[in-house]
Amino acid sequence: MVLSSLLGGILLVAMCWKISQLVKAPSDRVLRSVTLCILCAALSFPLGFKSVARYVDSLTSNGIAKLLQNALRLFHHRSELAKCSVSTAWTRPVIRVV
Repeated sequence: MVLSSLLGGILLVAMCWKISQLVKAPSDRVLRSVTLCILCAALSFPLGFKSVARYVDSLTSNGIAKLLQNALRLFHHRSELAKCSVSTAWTRPVIRVV
């Protein structure tokens, strides 16, 4: 439980840091993509706890918490990184894979 709380705290700090960077440079597409990835990870993290999953499932239906968690984890794959016009050689394979 302590390690999970530490990881959640690290995700929260990283999310706040990236959002503050994004406010300063809103036109940076790569930063938007990284911020979206961290945001999705931070939002899906609490849904992994059984107590939170039970609460979400009690509000909706069985399995909705897991569905939301998986949707948030997969959402960043369709981020703006694929739209970036970065011309360095090492990013081309990454953009093709995504």
